[in-house]
Amino acid sequence: MTSASTRARLLGSRAVAALAGGAMLLSGSIVPAHAEISSTSAGTVTSTRASGAWTVADLAATELSTDMACPVLDAMSGALVVIAEQGSEVPSVATGDVAAASQYTFVQDPMFQMSLNSDGTVAAPSTLENGFLDSAGQAVANMQNAVQPNHTYSIGYVCTQLSDDFTKATINPVGGQAVASWATLTTDSAGNWTIGARQEPFASVSVPRITGTTAVGYTLTAAVAASVPAADATTFQWLRDGAAIPGATTTTYKLVAADQAHKISVAARHTKAGYIDAVRTSTAYTVSGVFANVVAPRISGTAAVGYTLKAVVTVPSPAPSSIRYQWLRNGAAISGATGSSYKLTASDQAKQIRVKVAFLRAGYLTTTPTSAYVVPKGVFANLVAPTIGGTAKVGYTLKAYVTKPTPLPSVIQYQWLRNGYPIKGATASAYKLTSYDRGKQIRVRVTFVRSGYLTASRTSAYRIVG
Repeated sequence: MTSASTRARLLGSRAVAALAGGAMLLSGSIVPAHAEISSTSAGTVTSTRASGAWTVADLAATELSTDMACPVLDAMSGALVVIAEQGSEVPSVATGDVAAASQYTFVQDPMFQMSLNSDGTVAAPSTLENGFLDSAGQAVANMQNAVQPNHTYSIGYVCTQLSDDFTKATINPVGGQAVASWATLTTDSAGNWTIGARQEPFASVSVPRITGTTAVGYTLTAAVAASVPAADATTFQWLRDGAAIPGATTTTYKLVAADQAHKISVAARHTKAGYIDAVRTSTAYTVSGVFANVVAPRISGTAAVGYTLKAVVTVPSPAPSSIRYQWLRNGAAISGATGSSYKLTASDQAKQIRVKVAFLRAGYLTTTPTSAYVVPKGVFANLVAPTIGGTAKVGYTLKAYVTKPTPLPSVIQYQWLRNGYPIKGATASAYKLTSYDRGKQIRVRVTFVRSGYLTASRTSAYRIVG
């Protein structure tokens, strides 16, 4: 079924109708006598039916009318029904040789381009049963299957120029852009359509940003700048490898084990009455796994200048491919101290010394637990073993002679020994020998004590009691 104006054109009366409307013939072209043609949108589109299916009966009963005005170059100028993705209704077209089919999702067969009145307005409504071509220019056998379900398109007219053989319609641009008018066409889950009022695109919409650590167990946060004009509502949908994650529709999302090694992004949808929904999707990030059983390292060894500390590490699960070490002095990295052990220097005395380890494995978040700190003590210099003076016979008194180290100890402690074992109560600098000592080896051990210094002990050579 075709409209009356389409049949008239196909019968060859189109040129007569165009000229009879009062247009002027200039340099071989017909131009409107009293219409100012603008680029982009040039009017509104209305439909005689609000909804229907892609059946011949429903489409034949659906007439699209528009009050747009098109350039009239000659008798082959007209307007063609198109279906476009929202926001793509007015493509940039520098010249008049661009096929309409190449710019839109679907276009009606060029044979059914609508005629223009002399003022550039569309001569009569077009019905929709005459078939559509896809963007490759191929006839669509089943529009019900071709359209996306639950999707919103734009449907309307674009100003075109029909080829002499009625097989190709090119866009008639003004100011480097197509001239078009449109309404919305929304499909349901079965692909059935509803035609409603035209919606405008947002002037400005930003891409959402994701902050947070992209590893299992961590929470990501989505943020997006306000649209222009301001949306009535902005909703979010988190995506795993581009597919919606059920229930993940807030500004935050806690990463789960199923996300590991997959790409996570978020889509922000801006909605506003009278405007086309605007959806922007963030950069996608690959989610890392996390180590289990992570335990802070321990430090073993004597915490004093000149001694060597060692990091004791519990290996997490899965086993890291490498473990790195960094020793810290008061929280700052010690240059070159990157081994599992560290020899303390004078610079470390009275400082907080820690070790930080890093567990590394491809596809896993690098984890860096840090030990508790130790505070290294100083060490005495010039430590000399004491000597024993006096007669080594029962009843006589022996005395310990001590060379004091540097710095001076605040306390010097004594312990006399019999065959290597402490003699009870013998903790003075002198010791009176008893019958228990006869034939035994007698020594004295002195201990130097000072705050902030490693306690040091030295033991004398022995004397045998006669």
